Amino acid sequence: MKKTITVLLTLIVVTATASPVLGGGGRGYRHCGGYCGDSGDVWVAAGIGLLTGVVLSAILNPPPPRTVVYASPAPTALPPAPAAAQGYAAGAPGAVSVNVEALNVRSGPGLYQGIIGRVRYGEVLTVIGTSPGWINVRTPGGSIGWVMARYTASPAG
Repeated sequence: MKKTITVLLTLIVVTATASPVLGGGGRGYRHCGGYCGDSGDVWVAAGIGLLTGVVLSAILNPPPPRTVVYASPAPTALPPAPAAAQGYAAGAPGAVSVNVEALNVRSGPGLYQGIIGRVRYGEVLTVIGTSPGWINVRTPGGSIGWVMARYTASPAG
């Protein structure tokens, strides 16, 4: 929209300043007590105005920066004995329980990934795989997603 406005305003200004009818310069002939301009002047001015407007709009309204999307790291295989540093301790290696009131389940391992669900305190999640700081899980409802490892623990009982 800004580019269109810039082009139109430049077109109008340049055409008006070159048009003899509107008081601008240009060729003209004085007869009949008035100033009668050459219609070619207006078309030349319109062309120059249009070209100038396009150049100015490109300078004054640059395109937005491109967005770069990075791929999510692939999940790693579940180690035989889960490490305590990943948020869950020895116990049932294929399951973890939620140890916070509510935990977001995300589409990938990272805070920038979309939230696809939420699990509550005490729910037991089946571990599918891991990524540093994240666990790929299946929720009790059957959804598959990623949770932060620090908010999980070995299931009680």
